[in-house]
Amino acid sequence: MFKDNCFPKPSGGCKCNVDLGKGEEVVEYSSDDQCKKSVESQTAENKKELNQEIKEKFGDFKENCFPKPSGGCKCNEKDAQGNEVVTAYNNPSECRIVGFLNYVNGLN
Repeated sequence: MFKDNCFPKPSGGCKCNVDLGKGEEVVEYSSDDQCKKSVESQTAENKKELNQEIKEKFGDFKENCFPKPSGGCKCNEKDAQGNEVVTAYNNPSECRIVGFLNYVNGLN
């Protein structure tokens, strides 16, 4: 993936709009390696996007509830005797914080 404000040239390499302190200038690079984001930068960007996606999908899950690939979730809960048990829920609404859903849906 190219750096921000860098655009590929048909002949290879790229042109980048770079701010060198005197306003933006166009800089040409002949090598694609000079045009691409570093692996670390790309990884950090991907991680940020993935974390946002996880937060959007599962951010309203109850504490100690984890999504199942097939849908629903499994929650670590306490039974009547105080023992920790794993309870599986097939309906995702059972995994979510009720107050949070009411807040989001304007029901409070």
